[in-house]
Amino acid sequence: GVNAITGVASASPTPPQFTQDYVVAGLQPWLDGVMTGSGIVKQFVAMSHGNGYTVEEQITSKTEQGGLQFDVIPVHDMARSALRKGGGVLNQQSTPSELSLATGDEVQLTIPPAFDALVSSLARLSNAPLSKYLDKAICSVTLIASYVTPMQVRNRILPSSCDDGVPGVPSALGVAPGGRITQRIYEDTRSTRVYDEERGQRFHVHIVNPTEWELITGVVAPIKPISASSYKHPNLPWFVLADSHKTTLSAAGSSLSQLKSVAELDAEKEAECADEIDPDHPPSCSKHSRTASVCVFRPCSHTACSACLGAVMMLRMKCLACEKKVDRIVGMKDAVVVPSQVEDVDGLEWDVSQMEELATLAADSKNVSIIHLEEDRVSPLHNSGPPRPMGVGL
Repeated sequence: GVNAITGVASASPTPPQFTQDYVVAGLQPWLDGVMTGSGIVKQFVAMSHGNGYTVEEQITSKTEQGGLQFDVIPVHDMARSALRKGGGVLNQQSTPSELSLATGDEVQLTIPPAFDALVSSLARLSNAPLSKYLDKAICSVTLIASYVTPMQVRNRILPSSCDDGVPGVPSALGVAPGGRITQRIYEDTRSTRVYDEERGQRFHVHIVNPTEWELITGVVAPIKPISASSYKHPNLPWFVLADSHKTTLSAAGSSLSQLKSVAELDAEKEAECADEIDPDHPPSCSKHSRTASVCVFRPCSHTACSACLGAVMMLRMKCLACEKKVDRIVGMKDAVVVPSQVEDVDGLEWDVSQMEELATLAADSKNVSIIHLEEDRVSPLHNSGPPRPMGVGL
């Protein structure tokens, strides 16, 4: 819910003016974190809501969205045509007033010819009706330019949406700032007018905690982050991007520069790491200390070797260490399939493979509906280019 470049909340009624708040695909290789300084970002780190770690909490003091949201906006298709007046080519992204056009002026729209492709296409259509030639013909269309007086359009305030689509229910995990690394955010040299904002789409990335990971995958969540020692152990070189020739955005006045990292907040709160199971180095079995475990029982969290796992299944899912009921068996590396008897089943049952088959058939038949929520409409773009024209166009 907070822009990673400017630090402005998506629900803010006053978006930044003349400040670039996006990155350009193809120009910007990637984005590792939130921009806290010129040429500096703090890496994205997943953290639980409620403790003041996330960017959303530090900027807005709220936990409404969580996760990550991406607005993807394509450029207008300008490669196939050119606008001309009196022999000169006109900038397609300029307004009529900026081009000094008056009502009644004639503007020529020309689609450049591609003779080789045209000749071969017409040869194949020799027995086709005349209507088939229209798409292949070289055309020159005369348009009449007219426009209304520019008018101020009120700022549109978009309602905020929750990460899971349910109003008032915050996501369990958000994004917090981590360590400082060098990364330049490149300036877009074009105007925002080149982007087709009406065709923009928003998608959400949901972040799951270890418990949700276990429920989805059936295995223990990995806990090892990539560290400096991870690179040094196999003698991997540090990567340096040679981009000093690129123009970099400035972070002057951004609220992101005041963000505290996870390490800084940990030190303030004197936080301690919770005991976690490393699936790459599983602990020993709770009953057999000399045998490595293959799974962990939930909710008691006792670990078990293969022999103990089989015994628990035979004992109708009772833990051997504490004799409490086992609700879930989570594998260290591979999910554990637990056979169960189905009694008094009323109606039709579906297994996972059948549901996947139905979804595949629906996708292949193209009988799929996509619903775009009003709150997920993409936000307008801003950069340091010329002011956005209101109420004018060709």
